[in-house]
Amino acid sequence: MADNGGRHAVARDTWLSFKRVVRRIYRFCATVALALCLVAIVSSSNGWLNIGWSIPGATEIVGLFWSAARWLALNSGEVIRVISFAFLSWALFMGAMKLETVFNIVRGFNEARSPISQLRSSVDDIKSTVREVVSSVTDVKASAREFDRNMGVLKEFNERFRALSDQVIGLQEEAVSQRTDAGPLPAEAAADVDSDEQNWEEFRAIWKHNNQRLEAIIKNKLAGARQRKYDNYSRTDYPFIIGRLFEDGVLAGTARDKSIELHRMFMSYKSRRKPVTDEVVAAARVLDKQLGQLMDSERVVVDVSEPSEA
Repeated sequence: MADNGGRHAVARDTWLSFKRVVRRIYRFCATVALALCLVAIVSSSNGWLNIGWSIPGATEIVGLFWSAARWLALNSGEVIRVISFAFLSWALFMGAMKLETVFNIVRGFNEARSPISQLRSSVDDIKSTVREVVSSVTDVKASAREFDRNMGVLKEFNERFRALSDQVIGLQEEAVSQRTDAGPLPAEAAADVDSDEQNWEEFRAIWKHNNQRLEAIIKNKLAGARQRKYDNYSRTDYPFIIGRLFEDGVLAGTARDKSIELHRMFMSYKSRRKPVTDEVVAAARVLDKQLGQLMDSERVVVDVSEPSEA
């Protein structure tokens, strides 16, 4: 743009210089013609220049007009051509004098054409961008529909995974809760075999009930990564899970201690050589009642952080 402005300025200065020269020549010629006329008039009046010319009379003037009229009638075509050529020359001369205006108009048009061209290019770019946006929106809609279908598959997979996880937890819990056949019962307890089995089954139900409370806390009070990490913990080691729940702040200290006490008492009676008496079951019932009051699994805690899984 700076180079175009410089070229325009040089061309304008050149044209102005040309006009000044033409005007000076025109004024010089007019001045010379006027001076010659004045010299001729003064010389004729003072007799300095005697060329045999005198003021014509009325008859001679009429004769001159008549001769001029006859000449014009006989040479009208040539006169018209000469006059036309003179007018054309004068028009060209006047047009040349006005070329600066034409030059300014053309220059202004050229200068305005570039922004118009840029504006047209910008409009074309905007149209192309709009088409690309429309295409992108269409692709996003298609991706959203595909994502919805995939979400259905993922939800179904998650539900099946949860069901399988619950089955694995149940199998692990069942395996841990089986009694071991380490040997026959002591002689003093052999007569109470039926009572021992009934007490054991009730004791095991109490232990499983407390495990269900712990699982409810995991599902209802935890979310996100804090909840998912418990899927990796084996249900054969509930004391470890109880400790983690306490560290995550969803299990009170008293509930932790009572749960560990119940678990250890249950594990100590797995051997058939150690009979489960009515007193043991009564103690387990007391712990179960206390834990039912201490462990509230209904309040949901939103996961706001992503702690590392230890």
